[in-house]
Amino acid sequence: MGETVFVTVGTTRFDALVAVVVSEGVCSTLASMGVSKLILQVGKSEIPARLGRQQNDENGSCKLGEVEVEWFRFAPGLDTYMSNSQYIISHAGSGSLFESLRLRKRVVAVVNDALMHNHQAELAEQLAREHAILCTVPSELQKTLQSADWTRIVPLGPGNSHRVVQGIDDLLGVRS
Repeated sequence: MGETVFVTVGTTRFDALVAVVVSEGVCSTLASMGVSKLILQVGKSEIPARLGRQQNDENGSCKLGEVEVEWFRFAPGLDTYMSNSQYIISHAGSGSLFESLRLRKRVVAVVNDALMHNHQAELAEQLAREHAILCTVPSELQKTLQSADWTRIVPLGPGNSHRVVQGIDDLLGVRS
């Protein structure tokens, strides 16, 4: 049995990520990486026609090339999906990224480049600079996966909360 990729868009809508991850090119790339299963948490996103006609609009499954695909809109928790996956392709939300890193997964953060003033991009780009994750936009996902060098990814060490507290204090004008 091959590896599993879990994709999460969070609670919002990220049509571009959902569409690209089920595209023929990305599915073919995933299969070449040894992936046999793709699980998508699609939130409020549009369901691409490529996923086929489903009995309902809340979940479904199909086979795209060599990859078995399961999708659902929401779940009470994503822990099991994340834990059981070897790769996580995620929107750039801090909760999803840090949970993926805590689990020591291979992470590709996909920044929603359609959003203006996207603070999530700053976090994802910083984590990529620290070689903790890979970072891309939907239109570059296939190329990012094809050129990924997972040996360069290093686990994040424990954080230093002093810098965060200092930053909040500075923002609020508090001197400690």
